[in-house]
Amino acid sequence: MPSAKTLAIAITALAVSGANAGLCKPDTSTTSEDPSTTTTEACTGYTARSDPPEDATCGTKNIISNEVLVSESESSSLEDCAETCINTENCEVFSNAPATFPGSNFYCKLYSEYTLTPSPDGIQYYQPRCFEYCDRGGRGRGRRRR
Repeated sequence: MPSAKTLAIAITALAVSGANAGLCKPDTSTTSEDPSTTTTEACTGYTARSDPPEDATCGTKNIISNEVLVSESESSSLEDCAETCINTENCEVFSNAPATFPGSNFYCKLYSEYTLTPSPDGIQYYQPRCFEYCDRGGRGRGRRRR
């Protein structure tokens, strides 16, 4: 059986630890955080790739020669012209230069064969693989190729 002195020490130790019990009570203050939101822009159709292949012609200024023109038409944007090329058989490269006539934004030319020579005085050319199909927030358009 423990001695009276041992019991007194144990009771004193318990009393001292109980005196600090108030420190363990939960805090009554309330914290809140504003929910963060991430907005993803709706996208349907073709968009320029953020990581195009290194060997692809993606907007570099060139002069074209030995070309075989597949078609030419008005376009509303670079992406519109890319989609036209992607959905046109044999289109290997295209240009989308500003239109020189009223009522149209761009003039889209599609080529099946070509030789490009880099030139600061040239116009920008693109290969279809510079673009990818994006379908976030709506119905897709057109045929996906490549």
